[in-house]
Amino acid sequence: MFFKNARLRAIESVMKFTGGGIFKRIDENRELLELLQRESPEFLQKHPWVNLWIEAQDEFFTELAKAAQMQAPQEHEPRPYGDNTPVAAWRMNRKQA
Repeated sequence: MFFKNARLRAIESVMKFTGGGIFKRIDENRELLELLQRESPEFLQKHPWVNLWIEAQDEFFTELAKAAQMQAPQEHEPRPYGDNTPVAAWRMNRKQA
């Protein structure tokens, strides 16, 4: 049991502190999508799978934080995932299916 607890503590530590923590990773992933939409919309139109990569990263990190029952510190809460993005539209269509 000790090994299992030590492993979980190590995972929790990585999620809290590595690279700014999981909520920082979620926020920067969303910031990257916003930057690409603002500065290079033609790139995203030419390479639509990049939207899906970013969405998959967001979904993975968000679900991992939920599974670990982690709450974002109020001062570091990730920006919302944009409702006007191609990824948000795709996500909404997927949920309705």
